[in-house]
Amino acid sequence: MVAVVKQVVPVSVRRRVRSIGGSAVSAAAQTVRAGVRWGVRRAPRLGSAVAGWTWLWQPGWSRREHERLYAEVDPYGFDQKPFEAEKYRRLIDALGDRRYSRGLEIGCSEGAFSERLVKLCDGLVAVDISEAAVRRARERTTDPTVRFERRTLPYDCPEGPFDLVVCSDILYMWEPGTLELGLELMSTRLRPGGRIALLHYLGELSAPMSGEGVHQSAAAVAHRLGLRHVGGADWPDFGPHGSGYRYDCWERVAV
Repeated sequence: MVAVVKQVVPVSVRRRVRSIGGSAVSAAAQTVRAGVRWGVRRAPRLGSAVAGWTWLWQPGWSRREHERLYAEVDPYGFDQKPFEAEKYRRLIDALGDRRYSRGLEIGCSEGAFSERLVKLCDGLVAVDISEAAVRRARERTTDPTVRFERRTLPYDCPEGPFDLVVCSDILYMWEPGTLELGLELMSTRLRPGGRIALLHYLGELSAPMSGEGVHQSAAAVAHRLGLRHVGGADWPDFGPHGSGYRYDCWERVAV
C-alpha cells in the first residue's frame, strides 16, 4: 500500500489567497463601475439598462441581501426604537416650513417615515431596493397620494420634477463615485426652489462611506451644481451609542 500524504495549506496562507483574490475582484469591479458611471453621465438613459446590477453598485448591500434582510418584518427596528421616532420628528420639523407639491423619498423601507412625510406633500414617490419592504409599505400606508416603487438607485431614479428629495440614513451604502452620480441625478430632478435633504448617523458603520463623508460629498456636489445651503444641524448625543446625526438641506436656486 502506498501512503498518500495530504498537504495541508496553513490557514494564514488560505486567508491570504482569499484576500488577494477578493482584492482583485474588488479592483476589477471598481474599474467597471467607473466606466459605467462615465457612460451614464453622457447618456442618462443607460441608467435603467444597468440598474439591476446591484451586486456591482452596492457591494455587500445588494438587492439579494436586502430581500434576505426583509424576510423578517422591520429588520432595522424603525417602528421599535425610540430614537428612530425622535429622528423622524426632528426631520419633519426641519422640513415643515412649507408644503411640497411632489416629494421623493429614497430608501423608504416599510413606510415608517413615509406616512409622516406624505403629510407635507400633495404627492409622494417612495422607493426602496427591496420588493418585500415596498409590499409592506403599500399594505401599511393606504394614502392615495403616496406611491411606493421598487427601484435600484441611483441608476433607476424616478423622473422629476420634485420639490423635495429626502435621503435619510441611506446614502452610506454607495461608494464615493456612485454617491456623487446619485446626488447629481437627484439634484437635477429638482424644480427651481426644490430641496434635497440629507440626514445620516455619524457613528461607525459597516458601510462604504461614513455619514460625515456622505455630507461632505453632498456639499461638494451641491456647490458644483449651484445649489444653495438652506439648513443644517448637528444633533449630538442622539441615536446609537450617542454618536449623533447630521442634517443638511440644499435648494435649487430659482432663475
